[in-house]
Amino acid sequence: MKITILNGNPEPSPFDAYLHQLRSALEENGHSVEQLDLRGLRLRYCVGCFGCWVKTPGQCVSRDASLEMDRTIISADFLVMGRSTPDGLSC
Repeated sequence: MKITILNGNPEPSPFDAYLHQLRSALEENGHSVEQLDLRGLRLRYCVGCFGCWVKTPGQCVSRDASLEMDRTIISADFLVMGRSTPDGLSC
């Protein structure tokens, strides 16, 4: 199974180690795992220009990492989204 893990932590934290352990366990069980650390990707906010509808249907006109991220998510069989909270709990 193709699994994508999105790490939404804005800064490194102990939760990153948990995601690493999760990834290792999934790979040991024969799954293909790709992890995207969102803090390391160049992502821009949507400005509402509608270019993704008119100029480049389905793709943001801002040249950032959203296309790579979208393709990885769409091709996954299972998606894990994780982020720790200030009190150390995971969401």
